[in-house]
Amino acid sequence: MFCAKNNLAFRGSSNIIGEPNSGIFLNTIELIARYHHPLAEHITNVNLKQKSVSYFSPQIQNELIELLGRKVKSEIVTRIKKAKYHSILFDCTPDLSHKEQMSEIIRYVCVTDGEYSIEESFLDFIESHQKTGVGLASEILFSLNKDELNIEDCRDQSYDNGANMSGKHSGVQAQITAKNDLARYVPCAAHTINLVGVHSAEVSPFMITFFGKVQKVFNFFSSSTTRWDKLMKTLEVTLKSQSKTCWSAKKEAIRSLNIQITNVCNVLQEISNDSLLNAETRSGAREIMIQVDFEFLCWFDFWNIILTIIDRENRSLQSKNMTIDIASKKIDGLIASIQNLRDRSIHNSMKKAEIISKDLDIEASFPIKKKRKAKRMFDDETREESSHIPPEKDFEINCNIVFDSIVTQLHWRFETMAEISSDFEFLNGNSLASMSVEDLKKCGDKLCQKYVRDLNANEFLSEIESFKFQASVLIPDLKNANPLKILQFMHAYSLTEAYPFIEIALRIFLALPVTVASCERSFSKLELLKNYLRSSMGQERLSNLVILSIENPLAKSLCYNEIIDNFASLKARKINFV
Repeated sequence: MFCAKNNLAFRGSSNIIGEPNSGIFLNTIELIARYHHPLAEHITNVNLKQKSVSYFSPQIQNELIELLGRKVKSEIVTRIKKAKYHSILFDCTPDLSHKEQMSEIIRYVCVTDGEYSIEESFLDFIESHQKTGVGLASEILFSLNKDELNIEDCRDQSYDNGANMSGKHSGVQAQITAKNDLARYVPCAAHTINLVGVHSAEVSPFMITFFGKVQKVFNFFSSSTTRWDKLMKTLEVTLKSQSKTCWSAKKEAIRSLNIQITNVCNVLQEISNDSLLNAETRSGAREIMIQVDFEFLCWFDFWNIILTIIDRENRSLQSKNMTIDIASKKIDGLIASIQNLRDRSIHNSMKKAEIISKDLDIEASFPIKKKRKAKRMFDDETREESSHIPPEKDFEINCNIVFDSIVTQLHWRFETMAEISSDFEFLNGNSLASMSVEDLKKCGDKLCQKYVRDLNANEFLSEIESFKFQASVLIPDLKNANPLKILQFMHAYSLTEAYPFIEIALRIFLALPVTVASCERSFSKLELLKNYLRSSMGQERLSNLVILSIENPLAKSLCYNEIIDNFASLKARKINFV
């Protein structure tokens, strides 16, 4: 990995497998030597007792991991301070040892070798001992202060939609806003879309019953290896389970069953007629087959379309390069897609259900609702009441309830994002090219009122008046230029000094996060590193290993000669010189 003085080689994150004289050990040496790795010579010397110090102890490993982790973290903090304006992203999850781990991600605009890029850098895993908004906020502020990051330079904060994080009065976002009113709060778009879907799937008893039936099919097969084997012999895609917290899991569960419903029903029919199986299994298969009726098939296609559209947009929002203006437009597009589905998808779903019904020999009609008995007040007479709404119309009404719920929630849950997007929208290429100078200055004046500490109103408006025409001449295809591209051209043509406040506004805009997906991705590394074999791993070692893994490209680009020299001088052991 890297060499020190006196031909010593150190490898901080791996152990030597096997005893020195074992075949595994010798094979490892041969493999390393084949690629002329500098570690091979050191291992050989240790194995042949020519060196008394191996540098393979756990203590040495931890020291090296700590030195490397600190070096990478120090470089990230330096870049954040250079960028100045940044946003904070935090999210929590329990690890394998039942400790609450809070991931700390900083989003900022980085300039490396003249190239601007949007970065979401991992800094630390914080072992959280708090559950309230006040307690979590204090831990976040303590961590930022420890890394010498000024909360006054924070321009945005993003968390999940939990009450302790997003609460207006005592949530984390309220506590941070009290320290810095410019740290505007944007709820995670991915979590928000997930909530929209969860609530829409519970708007009526019909929806709850439908998703319950889907889960029941999975549970029936997954609870027995025999049934699962029978099923998998006929399927190309395995059935999936649902999840209340992961909306994409619902989509996968519906999709996998929807495209293979005929095969699944055939297996259920086979199981129900198999006399070799016990009565409970056969009756369970018959019960599920009874529930797979025409209405069930209609709901299948209906939800499959909706979930596919929502999941597609949800995934596209999770890129770290996603900016808040594009995200806001994507939400508008999602709303338009849902409204378009309302006009045509209901009847299409019924037509597709009719085709599948013929294959399954199911009657292609909705079940007739039973009449309910109602007792009139002050009278012992009982009369039967029934709504005169046809079953097809009832299905359409319930579908429209789902559509209305999705559209309404998308509107009000993304109001904040739409508002922030409108504040900076005049800085994109299309607006600079098409809007008049007066309209641009009006938008600029509104932005200055919100960012008084960052933008000088007179200077900023003066820059806008001139920059519109400079950008039209210097930037090819200005209408299609995004803020990052505009910032890159400003640097290429040395315009950052001439238009400093426009550059500041663009960097603040690009630092605004859309989701906390980077925090979720860090949890994947947490699961890999702190597994059941390493459940007692210390917090410092864990954070250092994670930062080395997540920030691997940065870690590889740094020079570690200074670290190696310091380690060699501070940890000098008894060495046999050759």
